[in-house]
Amino acid sequence: MCQSRRCPILRAEKVSLNVVSYVVLVMVLFAAKGIELLAGVQYNVAGQQVPLSGIVLYALLGAAGVALARRTGFPGMWDADVSNRLRFLMPLGVGALTGMGMVLMDLLLRTGGYGQIPQTALPEGLLVVVIAGITEEIAMRLFLIPLLVGLVSSVLLGGRRQEQVFWGAAVAAAALYGFLAMGALSARGGTADIAGAPPFYSLGLPTILLYSLVAAYFFRRAGFLSTLSLRFGFYFVWHILWPLWGMVP
Repeated sequence: MCQSRRCPILRAEKVSLNVVSYVVLVMVLFAAKGIELLAGVQYNVAGQQVPLSGIVLYALLGAAGVALARRTGFPGMWDADVSNRLRFLMPLGVGALTGMGMVLMDLLLRTGGYGQIPQTALPEGLLVVVIAGITEEIAMRLFLIPLLVGLVSSVLLGGRRQEQVFWGAAVAAAALYGFLAMGALSARGGTADIAGAPPFYSLGLPTILLYSLVAAYFFRRAGFLSTLSLRFGFYFVWHILWPLWGMVP
């Protein structure tokens, strides 16, 4: 039996498993969107409503990302060389810690009289967890980072310096995500405008940038499912446990 990573049979099996796993994720994404449309859900935070056309676009970007990731040195979703501890348990724990950081920032903003970070309360918040969790990871990790690595390392440098280019792409993606996330969070919510609050930038921006770099690290080491684990660990604390605690109206 062929044991080499170059074996066509094993390569086809890995490709099929990646494709099937991604198709399942897309089905979950469309199912959540279908529930949202059928129930007529309107989120109480501007920008969280992703149109159906947007879901289709994200799905297509992710499909391209799956192909690009395989060509730029990223592990498959179920790569046999990656342990489930690294794929699921570690990113879940780190994500939960990030969620606690967001809770701390929210508490500092409230106690300082700046208001609160706006978010959608439960049960609608569960749809935010699924839809935002999957689409943001597709855009910021699965598509953007392999695209940058492919363009710079594979096209411009002839396949050289792939690791250095990866970290450059990770920093660029983190900066972009930080800019977009801080802009979204600075929307007026609660009792005051939090955009000018000192804790908002002193704690919020470093947390978001660090989160993005850690997500890129897990993506490089353990594949796309690890970034989803990180995201859902974060969202479980921030979008589920925190509202259940009764602090989000």
